[in-house]
Amino acid sequence: MTETRKKIKVVYVGGSGRCGSTLLSLLFSEHPGFLDCGEIKNIWDRGILEGRKCACGEAFPACGFWHEVVDDAFGASAKGVAEELREAVYQATRYRNYLRIKKASHAGHGVLDDRQIEMLGRLYDAIHQHADGKIIVDSSKLPGYARVLMLLPNVELFYVDLVRDARAVVYSWRKKMKYEPNAVREMDRFGVLHAAYIWKLAYMAGQDILKELPGMTLRYEDLVADPKAAMGRLTEQINVWANGELPSAEIGNLSWTGTSHSLSGNPLRFRKGESIKLDDEWRRSSYGLDKFVTGVICGKQLRSYGYD
Repeated sequence: MTETRKKIKVVYVGGSGRCGSTLLSLLFSEHPGFLDCGEIKNIWDRGILEGRKCACGEAFPACGFWHEVVDDAFGASAKGVAEELREAVYQATRYRNYLRIKKASHAGHGVLDDRQIEMLGRLYDAIHQHADGKIIVDSSKLPGYARVLMLLPNVELFYVDLVRDARAVVYSWRKKMKYEPNAVREMDRFGVLHAAYIWKLAYMAGQDILKELPGMTLRYEDLVADPKAAMGRLTEQINVWANGELPSAEIGNLSWTGTSHSLSGNPLRFRKGESIKLDDEWRRSSYGLDKFVTGVICGKQLRSYGYD
Protein backbone atom coordinates (compact mmCIF):
# COMPACT_ATOMS: atom_id res chain seq x y z
CA MET A 1 0.00 0.00 0.00
CA THR A 2 1.35 3.44 -0.98
CA GLU A 3 1.78 5.79 1.99
CA THR A 4 -0.14 9.06 1.66
CA ARG A 5 2.29 11.94 1.72
CA LYS A 6 1.67 14.60 4.34
CA LYS A 7 1.08 18.02 2.79
CA ILE A 8 3.24 21.06 3.48
CA LYS A 9 1.44 23.55 5.68
CA VAL A 10 1.64 27.18 4.54
CA VAL A 11 0.09 30.17 6.29
CA TYR A 12 -0.65 32.61 3.49
CA VAL A 13 -0.96 36.31 4.35
CA GLY A 14 -3.26 37.84 1.74
CA GLY A 15 -4.31 41.43 1.19
CA SER A 16 -3.43 44.61 -0.64
CA GLY A 17 0.04 46.11 -0.73
CA ARG A 18 0.97 48.28 2.27
CA CYS A 19 -1.48 46.39 4.50
CA GLY A 20 1.01 45.50 7.27
CA SER A 21 1.88 42.02 6.01
CA THR A 22 5.58 42.46 6.77
CA LEU A 23 4.79 43.27 10.39
CA LEU A 24 2.51 40.26 10.72
CA SER A 25 4.99 37.85 9.15
CA LEU A 26 7.76 39.16 11.41
CA LEU A 27 5.56 38.56 14.44
CA PHE A 28 5.08 34.97 13.29
CA SER A 29 8.88 34.62 13.39
CA GLU A 30 8.72 35.17 17.18
CA HIS A 31 6.88 31.85 17.56
CA PRO A 32 8.94 28.62 17.40
CA GLY A 33 6.34 26.94 15.20
CA PHE A 34 6.69 29.25 12.20
CA LEU A 35 9.29 30.23 9.62
CA ASP A 36 8.79 33.68 8.06
CA CYS A 37 9.81 33.55 4.39
CA GLY A 38 8.27 36.83 3.29
CA GLU A 39 6.94 37.19 -0.26
CA ILE A 40 7.93 33.86 -1.79
CA LYS A 41 6.22 34.87 -5.04
CA ASN A 42 9.13 37.25 -5.66
CA ILE A 43 11.93 34.72 -5.21
CA TRP A 44 12.45 34.44 -8.98
CA ASP A 45 13.34 38.06 -9.70
CA ARG A 46 14.22 39.73 -6.39
CA GLY A 47 15.96 36.63 -5.03
CA ILE A 48 17.57 34.37 -7.62
CA LEU A 49 18.05 36.87 -10.48
CA GLU A 50 18.70 40.15 -8.63
CA GLY A 51 20.18 38.90 -5.35
CA ARG A 52 18.48 41.44 -3.09
CA LYS A 53 18.88 41.29 0.69
CA CYS A 54 17.21 38.71 2.91
CA ALA A 55 15.83 39.92 6.24
CA CYS A 56 18.64 37.99 7.96
CA GLY A 57 20.99 40.71 6.64
CA GLU A 58 22.73 38.71 3.93
CA ALA A 59 22.32 39.18 0.22
CA PHE A 60 20.10 36.41 -1.17
CA PRO A 61 22.94 34.35 -2.73
CA ALA A 62 24.92 34.51 0.56
CA CYS A 63 22.00 33.56 2.83
CA GLY A 64 22.69 30.00 3.97
CA PHE A 65 19.00 29.12 4.18
CA TRP A 66 18.02 30.29 0.71
CA HIS A 67 21.26 29.00 -0.86
CA GLU A 68 20.46 25.48 0.33
CA VAL A 69 16.79 25.75 -0.66
CA VAL A 70 17.54 26.89 -4.21
CA ASP A 71 20.39 24.40 -4.65
CA ASP A 72 18.25 21.47 -3.48
CA ALA A 73 15.27 22.50 -5.60
CA PHE A 74 16.95 23.46 -8.88
CA GLY A 75 20.72 23.06 -8.70
CA ALA A 76 22.58 24.57 -11.65
CA SER A 77 19.33 25.25 -13.54
CA ALA A 78 18.10 27.79 -10.96
CA LYS A 79 18.55 30.91 -13.12
CA GLY A 80 16.83 29.33 -16.11
CA VAL A 81 13.90 28.27 -13.96
CA ALA A 82 13.75 31.74 -12.42
CA GLU A 83 13.65 33.42 -15.84
CA GLU A 84 10.72 31.23 -16.85
CA LEU A 85 8.75 31.35 -13.59
CA ARG A 86 9.19 35.09 -13.07
CA GLU A 87 7.07 35.95 -16.10
CA ALA A 88 4.70 32.98 -15.84
CA VAL A 89 3.78 33.67 -12.21
CA TYR A 90 3.48 37.42 -12.83
CA GLN A 91 1.01 36.93 -15.67
CA ALA A 92 -0.97 34.24 -13.88
CA THR A 93 -1.51 36.27 -10.72
CA ARG A 94 -2.55 39.65 -12.14
CA TYR A 95 -5.91 40.89 -10.85
CA ARG A 96 -7.29 41.03 -14.39
CA ASN A 97 -6.79 37.25 -14.57
CA TYR A 98 -8.36 36.41 -11.20
CA LEU A 99 -11.50 34.74 -12.57
CA ARG A 100 -9.38 32.67 -14.93
CA ILE A 101 -7.15 31.65 -12.01
CA LYS A 102 -10.20 30.73 -9.94
CA LYS A 103 -11.52 28.52 -12.72
CA ALA A 104 -8.12 26.89 -13.08
CA SER A 105 -7.79 26.28 -9.33
CA HIS A 106 -11.06 24.35 -9.47
CA ALA A 107 -10.13 22.42 -12.59
CA GLY A 108 -6.58 21.73 -11.42
CA HIS A 109 -4.89 23.10 -14.51
CA GLY A 110 -4.82 25.92 -17.04
CA VAL A 111 -2.88 28.78 -15.40
CA LEU A 112 0.63 27.36 -15.48
CA ASP A 113 1.75 24.31 -17.43
CA ASP A 114 2.49 21.03 -15.69
CA ARG A 115 6.25 21.64 -15.66
CA GLN A 116 5.86 25.07 -14.05
CA ILE A 117 3.53 23.66 -11.40
CA GLU A 118 6.10 20.95 -10.71
CA MET A 119 8.85 23.58 -10.33
CA LEU A 120 6.76 25.54 -7.82
CA GLY A 121 6.07 22.35 -5.91
CA ARG A 122 9.81 21.60 -5.77
CA LEU A 123 10.46 25.06 -4.33
CA TYR A 124 8.00 24.59 -1.47
CA ASP A 125 9.29 21.06 -0.88
CA ALA A 126 12.82 22.43 -0.47
CA ILE A 127 11.66 25.22 1.86
CA HIS A 128 9.84 22.63 3.93
CA GLN A 129 12.91 20.40 4.11
CA HIS A 130 15.02 23.25 5.55
CA ALA A 131 12.31 24.69 7.80
CA ASP A 132 12.97 22.21 10.64
CA GLY A 133 9.33 21.18 10.81
CA LYS A 134 8.01 24.74 11.08
CA ILE A 135 4.91 26.02 9.32
CA ILE A 136 5.91 28.24 6.39
CA VAL A 137 4.64 31.82 6.42
CA ASP A 138 4.24 33.22 2.90
CA SER A 139 3.25 36.91 2.81
CA SER A 140 3.00 37.19 -0.98
CA LYS A 141 -0.39 38.90 -0.48
CA LEU A 142 -1.82 38.53 -3.99
CA PRO A 143 -5.05 36.48 -3.87
CA GLY A 144 -4.19 35.17 -7.33
CA TYR A 145 -0.96 33.64 -6.04
CA ALA A 146 -2.89 31.88 -3.30
CA ARG A 147 -5.03 30.40 -6.08
CA VAL A 148 -1.87 29.26 -7.87
CA LEU A 149 -0.64 27.55 -4.69
CA MET A 150 -3.99 25.77 -4.49
CA LEU A 151 -2.88 23.95 -7.66
CA LEU A 152 0.12 22.40 -5.89
CA PRO A 153 -0.70 18.85 -4.75
CA ASN A 154 1.93 18.99 -1.97
CA VAL A 155 0.71 22.22 -0.30
CA GLU A 156 -2.26 23.15 1.88
CA LEU A 157 -3.07 26.73 2.86
CA PHE A 158 -4.43 28.65 5.82
CA TYR A 159 -5.47 32.07 4.47
CA VAL A 160 -5.10 35.21 6.62
CA ASP A 161 -7.08 38.07 5.11
CA LEU A 162 -5.08 41.00 6.52
CA VAL A 163 -7.02 44.24 6.14
CA ARG A 164 -5.94 47.84 6.60
CA ASP A 165 -8.07 50.96 6.17
CA ALA A 166 -8.06 51.75 2.44
CA ARG A 167 -7.34 55.43 3.10
CA ALA A 168 -4.16 54.51 4.96
CA VAL A 169 -3.14 52.14 2.15
CA VAL A 170 -3.70 54.76 -0.56
CA TYR A 171 -1.65 57.29 1.40
CA SER A 172 1.16 54.75 1.91
CA TRP A 173 1.32 53.96 -1.82
CA ARG A 174 2.11 57.63 -2.48
CA LYS A 175 5.06 57.76 -0.08
CA LYS A 176 8.68 57.32 -1.15
CA MET A 177 10.30 54.24 0.40
CA LYS A 178 13.41 52.25 -0.46
CA TYR A 179 13.35 48.47 -0.70
CA GLU A 180 16.30 48.04 1.63
CA PRO A 181 18.84 50.15 3.56
CA ASN A 182 21.24 52.22 1.42
CA ALA A 183 19.47 51.11 -1.75
CA VAL A 184 18.93 53.33 -4.77
CA ARG A 185 15.82 51.50 -5.93
CA GLU A 186 12.52 52.74 -4.49
CA MET A 187 9.33 50.77 -3.94
CA ASP A 188 6.51 51.20 -6.45
CA ARG A 189 4.21 54.18 -6.06
CA PHE A 190 0.60 54.44 -7.24
CA GLY A 191 -1.94 57.22 -7.63
CA VAL A 192 -5.19 57.30 -5.68
CA LEU A 193 -7.41 55.65 -8.31
CA HIS A 194 -5.03 52.75 -8.98
CA ALA A 195 -4.33 52.15 -5.28
CA ALA A 196 -8.01 52.33 -4.27
CA TYR A 197 -9.15 49.89 -6.95
CA ILE A 198 -6.33 47.45 -6.14
CA TRP A 199 -7.41 47.58 -2.46
CA LYS A 200 -11.01 46.89 -3.43
CA LEU A 201 -10.10 43.98 -5.71
CA ALA A 202 -7.73 42.47 -3.14
CA TYR A 203 -10.42 42.21 -0.49
CA MET A 204 -13.21 41.09 -2.81
CA ALA A 205 -10.90 38.28 -3.93
CA GLY A 206 -9.74 37.57 -0.37
CA GLN A 207 -13.28 37.07 0.88
CA ASP A 208 -13.94 34.85 -2.12
CA ILE A 209 -10.96 32.65 -1.23
CA LEU A 210 -12.08 32.37 2.40
CA LYS A 211 -15.21 30.60 1.15
CA GLU A 212 -12.96 27.74 0.05
CA LEU A 213 -9.95 27.75 2.38
CA PRO A 214 -9.60 27.62 6.17
CA GLY A 215 -8.55 31.01 7.50
CA MET A 216 -9.63 34.20 9.20
CA THR A 217 -9.81 37.96 8.72
CA LEU A 218 -7.53 40.21 10.79
CA ARG A 219 -7.46 44.01 10.76
CA TYR A 220 -4.07 45.72 10.86
CA GLU A 221 -5.42 48.26 13.36
CA ASP A 222 -6.51 45.49 15.76
CA LEU A 223 -3.15 43.74 15.39
CA VAL A 224 -1.27 46.90 16.33
CA ALA A 225 -3.65 47.85 19.17
CA ASP A 226 -3.11 44.51 20.96
CA PRO A 227 -0.54 42.32 19.19
CA LYS A 228 -0.45 39.62 21.84
CA ALA A 229 -4.22 39.12 21.82
CA ALA A 230 -4.46 39.24 18.02
CA MET A 231 -1.63 36.76 17.53
CA GLY A 232 -3.11 34.54 20.23
CA ARG A 233 -6.41 34.31 18.35
CA LEU A 234 -4.64 33.72 15.09
CA THR A 235 -2.28 30.99 16.30
CA GLU A 236 -5.16 29.27 18.10
CA GLN A 237 -7.08 28.93 14.83
CA ILE A 238 -3.96 27.85 12.96
CA ASN A 239 -3.31 25.18 15.59
CA VAL A 240 -6.79 23.75 15.04
CA TRP A 241 -6.10 23.66 11.29
CA ALA A 242 -2.71 22.02 12.00
CA ASN A 243 -4.36 19.30 14.11
CA GLY A 244 -2.79 20.55 17.32
CA GLU A 245 0.78 20.14 16.03
CA LEU A 246 1.85 23.73 16.76
CA PRO A 247 4.34 23.94 19.65
CA SER A 248 2.82 25.28 22.84
CA ALA A 249 4.12 28.84 23.07
CA GLU A 250 2.89 32.39 23.00
CA ILE A 251 4.47 35.32 21.22
CA GLY A 252 6.05 37.26 24.04
CA ASN A 253 8.69 39.33 22.24
CA LEU A 254 6.87 42.00 20.27
CA SER A 255 9.92 43.69 18.74
CA TRP A 256 10.59 41.06 16.02
CA THR A 257 14.06 40.00 17.03
CA GLY A 258 13.53 36.41 15.89
CA THR A 259 15.06 34.79 12.82
CA SER A 260 13.31 35.79 9.61
CA HIS A 261 14.24 34.86 6.07
CA SER A 262 11.84 37.31 4.47
CA LEU A 263 13.18 37.72 0.95
CA SER A 264 10.92 40.58 -0.07
CA GLY A 265 8.62 43.09 1.60
CA ASN A 266 8.53 46.36 3.49
CA PRO A 267 11.95 47.68 4.67
CA LEU A 268 10.58 47.27 8.19
CA ARG A 269 12.04 43.76 8.03
CA PHE A 270 15.54 45.22 8.42
CA ARG A 271 14.71 47.39 11.45
CA LYS A 272 14.79 44.80 14.21
CA GLY A 273 14.04 45.72 17.79
CA GLU A 274 11.52 48.47 17.11
CA SER A 275 8.38 48.62 19.20
CA ILE A 276 5.03 48.20 17.49
CA LYS A 277 3.07 51.38 16.92
CA LEU A 278 0.10 52.37 14.81
CA ASP A 279 1.03 54.07 11.55
CA ASP A 280 -1.80 56.61 11.23
CA GLU A 281 0.11 59.41 9.53
CA TRP A 282 -2.54 59.36 6.80
CA ARG A 283 -5.08 60.96 9.16
CA ARG A 284 -2.94 64.09 9.43
CA SER A 285 -1.19 64.21 6.08
CA SER A 286 -3.44 62.64 3.45
CA TYR A 287 -5.14 64.97 0.99
CA GLY A 288 -8.87 65.42 1.60
CA LEU A 289 -9.66 64.65 -2.03
CA ASP A 290 -7.73 61.35 -1.79
CA LYS A 291 -9.75 60.33 1.27
CA PHE A 292 -13.00 61.27 -0.46
CA VAL A 293 -12.21 59.38 -3.68
CA THR A 294 -11.05 56.32 -1.73
CA GLY A 295 -14.22 56.39 0.34
CA VAL A 296 -16.37 56.49 -2.80
CA ILE A 297 -14.54 53.55 -4.43
CA CYS A 298 -14.03 51.40 -1.33
CA GLY A 299 -16.93 52.48 0.90
CA LYS A 300 -18.89 49.23 0.77
CA GLN A 301 -15.88 47.11 1.69
CA LEU A 302 -14.70 49.59 4.35
CA ARG A 303 -18.06 49.35 6.09
CA SER A 304 -18.10 45.57 5.85
CA TYR A 305 -14.77 45.45 7.71
CA GLY A 306 -16.02 47.83 10.39
CA TYR A 307 -14.33 51.05 9.28
CA ASP A 308 -16.08 54.40 9.61
